[in-house]
Amino acid sequence: MDKRIDSERQEKAGDSAILLALDDYDDIFSDFDIRSYNVRAISIDLLEELKWRLRRVPKPTRLIFTLPHYRRRKHLEPKVARRLRTFFKMRTEAHEESAQHRIIRGIWLFLLGFILYLALFALTSWMTSFELVYDFALFPSWYLAWAGFDDLLEGMKEKSKNYYKVLAQVRIEFKDEENYEQ
Repeated sequence: MDKRIDSERQEKAGDSAILLALDDYDDIFSDFDIRSYNVRAISIDLLEELKWRLRRVPKPTRLIFTLPHYRRRKHLEPKVARRLRTFFKMRTEAHEESAQHRIIRGIWLFLLGFILYLALFALTSWMTSFELVYDFALFPSWYLAWAGFDDLLEGMKEKSKNYYKVLAQVRIEFKDEENYEQ
């Protein structure tokens, strides 16, 4: 993607659209993948550009790709759009599953650390000979509790910042670059 739409043109699109200028449909896909558009890998450059654009347009409703008129192949556009939607949905599910796993792990670590602390406290109040064990086991119990709390908070933060979820809900459009005006 050598071309970028300048910020003035981006503003014309309104707050609800992300505009990207393409030289060809291949700009959407990885240069190393020669399979058909239905299964081809999405370009890392495109994903990074979309992530950057989502900071400026946080809740877009449309993703508009502009291409030179002579390079447009309208019969391919539904395939390309379907591949992008499939990719964004798959990434959304994987991201949410990862965040959920982190939240569950955080809860378990927190509970394990807290239970270990309570067990140590109960043992030392019942038997004074466990004070040395208490001193050595206190730090791991606190570490487990705080590491679990950290995982819980980070998992919740990850879940809320899933930019693939936003992209999975946009309408994907292709327009002629020469005639495009919002």
